Amino acid sequence: MNRTKLILAAVALVLVGGLAVALNPRSPESVTHVQKISLDHKMYASAKELKDDSDLIVRGTVLDNGRTVDGQPLHTEDGKEVPGTPTTEFGVKVVKTFKGTTAANEITVVLTGGVSGDTRFEAEGMPWLAKQATTILYLHLGEDGKYYPMAGGAAIAAQKAGKPDKFTLPAEVNGSSAIDISESDL
Repeated sequence: MNRTKLILAAVALVLVGGLAVALNPRSPESVTHVQKISLDHKMYASAKELKDDSDLIVRGTVLDNGRTVDGQPLHTEDGKEVPGTPTTEFGVKVVKTFKGTTAANEITVVLTGGVSGDTRFEAEGMPWLAKQATTILYLHLGEDGKYYPMAGGAAIAAQKAGKPDKFTLPAEVNGSSAIDISESDL
């Protein structure tokens, strides 16, 4: 009898969990389409050039999985409305500042892309932030008080495994090859 109740409770829990996922339009399980986005951006020949153009450079820890904000609708030449490109806002804890200043120890970093409805919008070749990841971010301060990675969103250096002070910027920063950096370079 107790085993039957346990099995029924487990089945109910699975059904409730499945319903919650099905009703959450932002869950990965609800994505049925992927829309690739091509971003045109300034290329940087070196980490120094990227550093010179940045408002803020920090080592940070990503605090969450991001929150997608739907883009403002756009209008074609014939007046037809089309959906805008979504962005995703991430909370980042500032661990160390290498350039610039910020009064807050937590900042909002905005990336192009995210999930809107049943579609995941992905900027081609651009890195994505992952919860609890440690990164070096080369940022521009937007008029909205939020931060945007330089090089069209590519200026996010991933930490090398087992090397806490070594990072790699993706090839999208300069259009040809990854750029290795260390904290002492900053």
